[in-house]
Amino acid sequence: MTWVFSKNSKRVIIVIVIVAIGTLMAARKQFVTEYADIFSPYSYSVVEGHEKNLGHIHPLSRKDAFSPPGLSVIPYSLHYSRSFHVISAVLYWVLVIALVVVIIRQVGFDYYSSIVLTAFVLFVGNLAAKEIFNLPLLGPAPFIGYQNFDYRMLAELLALVSILLVFRGRLILSGVLLGLATVIHIKYGLRVFGLLVGCMMLWNLWGCHQIKAAQLKIPWRSVVGFGCCWMVLFVAMYLHLLLNSFSLLAELEVPRVAAPFLPRLGWLLKNEPDDYLISYYFHSDVPFFGFLFLAIATMILCKLIKQRTHDTRLKIMAVVLMLSVFIALLFFGYGFLCESFLIDRLSPSWLTMLVLTRVWDLIWVVVMAFTIAFFLYAMLWAENLGRKFQKSSFAIQKLFLHVAFAGFVLLNLYIFVDKKDGSPFRKPDPDRLLHLNLSYTQVCTEDTALYEKTVNRLWKLTAKQNAAEFYKQSQILENIFDRTLKPVKIEETNNPDVKNLQILYNLKSNRYRLALQKLLEVGSVGKDSSYFWHCDEEGPGLHRRLVKIPFKDFYDVSQWIKQNAPVDRGVIAPPYFKGFDIYSRRVSFWDGKRDGHMMYAAKEYYPIGLHRLQVLAGPYAVLMAPGIRYNAVGLRGRAYFLSLRQEDLHKIRKSYPHYDYLVTENQALSGFRMLYSNTSLAVYDISEKQG
Repeated sequence: MTWVFSKNSKRVIIVIVIVAIGTLMAARKQFVTEYADIFSPYSYSVVEGHEKNLGHIHPLSRKDAFSPPGLSVIPYSLHYSRSFHVISAVLYWVLVIALVVVIIRQVGFDYYSSIVLTAFVLFVGNLAAKEIFNLPLLGPAPFIGYQNFDYRMLAELLALVSILLVFRGRLILSGVLLGLATVIHIKYGLRVFGLLVGCMMLWNLWGCHQIKAAQLKIPWRSVVGFGCCWMVLFVAMYLHLLLNSFSLLAELEVPRVAAPFLPRLGWLLKNEPDDYLISYYFHSDVPFFGFLFLAIATMILCKLIKQRTHDTRLKIMAVVLMLSVFIALLFFGYGFLCESFLIDRLSPSWLTMLVLTRVWDLIWVVVMAFTIAFFLYAMLWAENLGRKFQKSSFAIQKLFLHVAFAGFVLLNLYIFVDKKDGSPFRKPDPDRLLHLNLSYTQVCTEDTALYEKTVNRLWKLTAKQNAAEFYKQSQILENIFDRTLKPVKIEETNNPDVKNLQILYNLKSNRYRLALQKLLEVGSVGKDSSYFWHCDEEGPGLHRRLVKIPFKDFYDVSQWIKQNAPVDRGVIAPPYFKGFDIYSRRVSFWDGKRDGHMMYAAKEYYPIGLHRLQVLAGPYAVLMAPGIRYNAVGLRGRAYFLSLRQEDLHKIRKSYPHYDYLVTENQALSGFRMLYSNTSLAVYDISEKQG
């Protein structure tokens, strides 16, 4: 039986345990194997575009369009392989757990202690922070559980290896690997670089002196070498984005809006503040003070650990955790400074670049540091408890570890059975499946025409920045709203259109802070405005409308397109449907996630995507709808799309000749041959041969 206790056999057992935990945790988080759930519209356009070169249909499907390296290097067929996505999720968690275990081992813990601590760092601490303090757990981050292949996996693994190499003093290689992580995900790599460089500099200036170990000071030439290795790859990636991929968009001969109503930053604030703005997540007290509590508590725990232990490696870890939290707080403070004071003072172009880096997002560092510090202090407490009762400190610590690991197992077993239905594969969520469910009041009174005329006037006044006249016309709109809806005792008497126009006015005048505050007060209006001012054949009155398009109707149409439309021809789908490309495997005209995201990410694409949107949803498009939009077209945009007639579609095809198919709710469109229909949607042939 001596082979069981040999060094090599122990390592084999550790590997088996790590593989088992990684596999089980990947299954607990549930695998996603349906390609409609795997792909975002943007990643789909990259995969299909690079394989089939569909740039003649859509600029983002060009073979030379920008694509994250980690996404494009994967062979085309693997993106549609279920087994590949399952294996990717398992392999990712196995490697993450293994790397975190090895990093924690640098403190001097044995493998069992390291595995238990890793389990809490990756799977418990973040869950507790989210449930107790409502902290946003944003990716990329080591504890983000990917359920299928995602190119961010590669960036996170490279970053963890880079952190491990810093602990081992291999700074040049660490800089190279972190540079590769930056090539894969430039924003994440930038944030981790700031974290590591900040910690190394503070360690040399302050940290090593705190534990009276000046001999552990990192040579400054090694720090410079680390920075130079990373900088070379970062600059190469930045120049590739700036001079190659994005500049190609500027050279394309495609229609574009000459003078967008809002700058890119205005579009970002109106549509996706959750992607980049710290105030979106921390405008309420609970997450803000929760984050500060975790940071301060970590500092205190690390200070206590440093005072109460004689183990130099534990002291080093405590100081490193303190430095990491301090850097994360600096980044966090920078985010608040930028959005509270600089947002109205910097030029929109500079501010957009700063916002897009999302440099404040080192929240995961504080959460993981607190979990490690709490665990280390608990181990010290268990050791002191053993001394107090004259028991073996080793036995007390092992008992603590056994209880902790048992709690971890029971917690995840409960989550798997109760929250995940006991299945390793995620079932489609009906609410996440593409469907339409609109409930609103159509207002048709003697004031409807005046109301819409006033809205148009306010839109023009917003562009002209005429404050006095804007306020005057806003009052007219508010008065119409009040006298129309108050008599019928409708609760909401604050006109959402007025609120939205005031937000647009502030965005147009570069008063971003005020606009953001108002947007966060309104919040996300997923159900859209409750009122639509329009008269039709039904005549005057307040008419309740309910529009329902079930997923089945949408899916049937997408499958008909997939089976019958040539792959090199485009489809004009309703702009308020996201993800049509993914289901139909054909390139759609405009998608809220694909085009809307790239419109603020690349200034060269902003006027191109905006033109495509306005062609389908009108000049109001997304902006006129109230609240944070997430690039979702509102009631006015939907009405504009459904009003498109034969002559309008001919005009669209003159600029975009490769779109031969139209999917619409309008089943009475004249001038084109209907190819397919169900109870909700119809497909028309709008090609020249049908013109």
